[in-house]
Parts: sequence; C-alpha cells; structure tokens
Amino acid sequence: MLHTYFAAGAIILVEAMMRCRFNFRREGRCAIYEAHPGDTYADALLSFGIVPDTVLIFQAGKSLPEDAPIEEDEVDIVTTSSRG
Repeated sequence: MLHTYFAAGAIILVEAMMRCRFNFRREGRCAIYEAHPGDTYADALLSFGIVPDTVLIFQAGKSLPEDAPIEEDEVDIVTTSSRG
C-alpha cells in the first residue's frame, strides 16, 4: 500500500504498513498484525507465539502458504495439531 505526500514541491511515496486480522476460529479469538513490506504469514504467526507448521491459513476458503507475503486484510487460522 502506497501513500502519496507532497512536500516542498516534491512527491514522496511512502510504503505503509498493512493490517491483517488473523481469526483463530476454533479458539474463538483474533489478533491484528501490522505487516511491514515483505512480512510473511509465518512471520506474523511466530510473533503470536504460534509455530507455523501447526496451523493452516485460509482466505475465502482458499489455502495460503505460510511463506507467502501478507497481502490479505483478513485470514482464518485453523489449528492442525496439539501442542500438548
């Protein structure tokens, strides 16, 4: 996402952080991640203390790879294995 600013006669383009809502359906909770350009879903999950290999990521019913850059504003997370 780019924001355009005008300063001293110059045009400045600034790449803004993107917010992505992670819906943990089984747990009944959600988390918001502010993604920097190039951040992946794995980066976000690790920041929440979740091992990416233990979940599946879906957007509109379509599975997303954990190493994909964050481009969606909302995803569903489904736990696939027990941590205990």
